[in-house]
Amino acid sequence: MAEEALFDHYEDELRSFLASASRKTAAAMAAIGDETSCRASLESAGDDLSDASGVLKSMALESKTSGTDKRQRMEARTAAVQAEVDRVKGEIKRIRQMLTRSDRIDLFGDEDLEAGGLADRARMVESSEQKLKRGTDRIQESIRVANETESVGAGILETLSGQRQTMLRARDNLGDMDEDMTRSRGILSTMSRRVTVHRLIIYATLALFVTALLMMILFKAFRRT
Repeated sequence: MAEEALFDHYEDELRSFLASASRKTAAAMAAIGDETSCRASLESAGDDLSDASGVLKSMALESKTSGTDKRQRMEARTAAVQAEVDRVKGEIKRIRQMLTRSDRIDLFGDEDLEAGGLADRARMVESSEQKLKRGTDRIQESIRVANETESVGAGILETLSGQRQTMLRARDNLGDMDEDMTRSRGILSTMSRRVTVHRLIIYATLALFVTALLMMILFKAFRRT
């Protein structure tokens, strides 16, 4: 549980950096006409992403060293935030390319190029908003799947624990039965010995009776003669 709590802490920290970087990226896009403000926002967003990448490495290391029952869902959550980090990096890269294009427009004074650039900027803003929404939806879906996976895993563990208790009780019952059978065999063995002794006594009594009877017959026969 301690390693999972640490992983959750890393994820919360990374999402905080991502949220900050996304806000600053949107601010940079809105300030595309003000190069100084735009570059400052991009620089700050890049710092947030650098911090997020460091936390992401800690998450990846934590997932690799976790138990097999937790590793799969940790890796899924790590992959989800990795995709979001890559998406924000791509947004920053595109805005920087737009700034470079804007610099070319200022240098050469190409009005047609500038008009086209403004249209591209509008499309980029709309595309960024849509991608941000899709990225958020994917993260939420990944969290939902991870939670469901965790619930299923907990149910399986509970079932296995119940089966283990059942097997332990069955083993104890078998031990009791074995003891009962051992006692039963002892009782039967004792009874068998007693029956044998009784038979020997009966046979001995019959032998004495037959011997006495024969002696009486012989005695009477000798007296007559």
